[in-house]
Amino acid sequence: MVKPDDEKGYVIITGINSGIGKELTSFLLFQGYRVLGTSRFLDVDTRPNLEVCTLELTSNESISNFCEYVINLNKPISAIILNAGSLALEPLLMTKDDDIEELFRINVFSSIKIIRKLFPIINKYKTKIIFISSDSGLVTFPLTTIYSMSKYATESLAEGLSMELKEFDIPISTINPGNIRSNIMKNALSRYLKNDLDGLDPKLIEQFYATKPKIMESIEAYENEKHPINVAIAVNECIKETKPKAKYLVTDPDETNYVIKTLIEKAVILNKSSKHNMSDDELRAALEFALELD
Repeated sequence: MVKPDDEKGYVIITGINSGIGKELTSFLLFQGYRVLGTSRFLDVDTRPNLEVCTLELTSNESISNFCEYVINLNKPISAIILNAGSLALEPLLMTKDDDIEELFRINVFSSIKIIRKLFPIINKYKTKIIFISSDSGLVTFPLTTIYSMSKYATESLAEGLSMELKEFDIPISTINPGNIRSNIMKNALSRYLKNDLDGLDPKLIEQFYATKPKIMESIEAYENEKHPINVAIAVNECIKETKPKAKYLVTDPDETNYVIKTLIEKAVILNKSSKHNMSDDELRAALEFALELD
């Protein structure tokens, strides 16, 4: 393990008790960072150069208390990694209103509140803001409607902040993983199987039972999903770069091909729907120009 470099300052990571957050913490500690991590419960193993704070992202009071603590630390903050999140995997019409609202409070609104409250510190130290988003923030997969909505919002939040804070010289990036071995996925799949079907339209019930075998297979295949180390490597790269990329797609070849092809198809469909559409030659020229971008 590398001895911490005080000039690097702290890295803040939300949601370090499992999955990506846990791996991020271990990896960045090994790289010589001091980590200030958060968890809903203080059930995280103590380690050198790791400080853990309780943070309940659905509580305004908890967010305010945490941000006040960070400000009072008066220490350089190299990066804020907004990792903590919630996942819903079920059809929109089967998702309860309270569950939708809670998911958005955790995945979107809490990030906004933390950034706004910590902006004086972020501006002072030119802290990198890193959102752990998802490939579901770029394309929507079956059963991910609500989750994708929240991740699309995260992508828009990151892109909007990048423009609004350009004059402040504050780097902002999203990390977009595909399927990763994490309890958040396993728990969401398990919750889906426990759905109350009373009062649902018969077609929705039929859809549930048609989907159930695939969900069971996904739970059984959970241990074979990709290890979160690749996400940690991408985050470390983002922190180290003077001018980090806007997005880091962390997916296997099949996932990457699907996401990129889907985004290209969306652009072509959008172009065809416009009264002022680009010609095929103009589209090819635009793609060639984009390919030259660094």
